[in-house]
Amino acid sequence: MSQANNKKSEINGVLLIDKPSGCTSHDVVYRVRRAVNQKAVGHAGTLDPMATGLLVVLLGQATKISDYLLNKNKAYQLQAKLGVLTDTLDADGTITKEKSIEGLTEAQIKEAVFKLQGPQLFRVPAFSAVKRDGEALYKKARAGEVVIRPLKEMNFFNFENYSYSEPVVSLEFSCSKGSYVRSWAEMLGEELNDVGSHLVGLRRIVSAPFKSESSIALEAFEKEIKSNPDYFYKKSDSFIPLEHCLENIKTVTISGGDERLLSNGQIPNDLSRRLIPELKQASKTEASVNIKVISGASGHLLSILEARPKNGLKIKRVFNY
Repeated sequence: MSQANNKKSEINGVLLIDKPSGCTSHDVVYRVRRAVNQKAVGHAGTLDPMATGLLVVLLGQATKISDYLLNKNKAYQLQAKLGVLTDTLDADGTITKEKSIEGLTEAQIKEAVFKLQGPQLFRVPAFSAVKRDGEALYKKARAGEVVIRPLKEMNFFNFENYSYSEPVVSLEFSCSKGSYVRSWAEMLGEELNDVGSHLVGLRRIVSAPFKSESSIALEAFEKEIKSNPDYFYKKSDSFIPLEHCLENIKTVTISGGDERLLSNGQIPNDLSRRLIPELKQASKTEASVNIKVISGASGHLLSILEARPKNGLKIKRVFNY
């Protein structure tokens, strides 16, 4: 039975929430879980409490595809205030340094902004989940310990809509997985005679392949789902059923006994033969190729396979409905 006709079943898919400022990503997950009365809810890509914008919430079996979404690029609108540095590198932190920005010209500021494009080494924030000696840095920082902040390559690119209204720089850019916008803001202050800089505004507008204009505000979603329980079964830009996620991945359809074999952890012979081109591609490029397997009967996503260089096919995910 298709999900559209089985309204008492678990909701499986991606919900695009416009996160408000002042709550954590975990808070959003809790509120969505309560609103849909479903335990299996997660998210792909944490937003700091101060930040707003696109949070990709995973429902049901979609919690199994988080790794495939976390690897994608993000894009942000940001505001960085010059002349002040905080311990968290954003407006929620305690001021650790203040320095006059008198004498800085807008030309200098713009030059420093655009100098910070491309892959470069930045220090990871002390208040982050990055681990050192088996413990998250933020736990050490909160305990008052001296935190040795590791260097990490981060890539910021596609700079657009730069503007400056003293003392705040505004900008839009994209960044690669694992990049910290707070670290970028800190480095901007260092480039400008070490005057200090921290984030005072941050909004995520893209979590590839999803965009913020398709999202729904958290409170609006809570009201909508309460008054319209059929929300997930009607066309909505803010909800993507599981079978329509990861559309950039090669897709094949199987049916009958092959579905049963795959659900039991076996790759059917016919499916293996159909995927010979993907195996050849993996060997040629020395890079794995992901394949989505869809049920011909229900249209559900059954599995994600991986064609590995010289190592054949491997089942990476199985989805149970």
